[in-house]
Amino acid sequence: MSDPISELPTGLKWSFDHDPSTGGHIPRIMIIDPSSGGSIFIDDALTAIDFAHREVHEGETYQVTTYTGSVATNEFWGVMLSLTGSSQYAHLTWSIAAGADAEVRFYQNVTGTNYGTKIEAINMDLGCPHQSWVEVFVNPTITTFNTIVHNSLLPGGSGPQSGGGTFRQDTEFILDIGKRYYLQVYNRGTGAQPMSIGVQWYESDIGHA
Repeated sequence: MSDPISELPTGLKWSFDHDPSTGGHIPRIMIIDPSSGGSIFIDDALTAIDFAHREVHEGETYQVTTYTGSVATNEFWGVMLSLTGSSQYAHLTWSIAAGADAEVRFYQNVTGTNYGTKIEAINMDLGCPHQSWVEVFVNPTITTFNTIVHNSLLPGGSGPQSGGGTFRQDTEFILDIGKRYYLQVYNRGTGAQPMSIGVQWYESDIGHA
């Protein structure tokens, strides 16, 4: 037996079911069909997706990837993300691969004299016409690096069976409106090595606290 205590405008109904083993009550939430007023059972259950996945479906998630077959020892490959013309925050993750040991650096609020070759961002909803506010450039000439906010080793392994290394930043960095950011990968191995960088972000008016 249950005693409904309230029905919410969102289509949820709370109730307490009597627990005969304890004499107490067990809380329960029911989803209400607005057309009939009855409960929706498992065949009509609510489907939920996380926020980042929802942004893909809404056409607000973008990606840029860049590959090079040869980066000399102690040289680098890098991408700059510019939000100088953006009215939205960018929630950024990245994925990096290198043929040998590599050093990963991420800077915020950089400036330069030549911002390199621009790469068009790909909307992750391939049928969506939305375009990104963020501009992405490969190998810019940076003159002021300002703050480094991430610095890590990407180990490439050693020996004849070594296949290089990969690194993925899964937790988002929130990039601020009006600033430029630089993701730089140095080859710290021996001899020229291939590298790839992939950056992925969704855009939102939800920014920092």
